[in-house]
Amino acid sequence: MIIIMRHLSNKDKKQLKEFLPLNYEVEKKDNLKIDGSIMYRDDEPFLVILGQNEYAPHMDTFNDTDFPFITVDDGAMPYVAKGADMMRPGIVQISDNVVKDQLVAIKSETYNKSIAIGRALFDSNEIKTCEKGRMVKMIHYMGDSYCG
Repeated sequence: MIIIMRHLSNKDKKQLKEFLPLNYEVEKKDNLKIDGSIMYRDDEPFLVILGQNEYAPHMDTFNDTDFPFITVDDGAMPYVAKGADMMRPGIVQISDNVVKDQLVAIKSETYNKSIAIGRALFDSNEIKTCEKGRMVKMIHYMGDSYCG
């Protein structure tokens, strides 16, 4: 297997800024490099590259206080740990600022720590009124192929 690693130029960094997740920034001085589908900043996993100009925070360096969140009960944990999308019955708490198509932190009810990142399929109010169905599309979770 050949892995292509390259450092980002200042021009690349400037273009990247408009596609970064909420509250993520890049400085000219940052040492950014891409290795496969992971972007590193100063040799720490920084972003997961999902597609052309589409990025998600990497779980190893994810600051969940910057993101709206959805808390799941312990019964949903085995499914989340395997990358399943979030279904409404497993959700016990939703922050009021969840917006459809926005990245959200998925937190454990017991530990109040982020265990995954997903994309909301509905706004907070819609999720709160639903009783069943898929609410969040899983993007990245602890232990997936991006975590190595």
